[in-house]
Amino acid sequence: MNQNSPVPKSEDCISPEMVVVYRDKTPTQRLQIAFGMWRSARKLIVAAVRNQHPDFTEDQVQREVARRMSNGTT
Repeated sequence: MNQNSPVPKSEDCISPEMVVVYRDKTPTQRLQIAFGMWRSARKLIVAAVRNQHPDFTEDQVQREVARRMSNGTT
């Protein structure tokens, strides 16, 4: 990964075999896969926030999840 770039190059994130698999998918299928990954990541972050901050209200949990998922830009 380029040390100056916050976004890793695709070859740093995915195996050559998976590149072939994703290339064979339709745009709709790729979007469905990406959304599924986003939902999974969000569930993990919600669980982590609740574990780290058991005193947070649901609103505070949702705000912290949004902050973390937006890389702190909210």
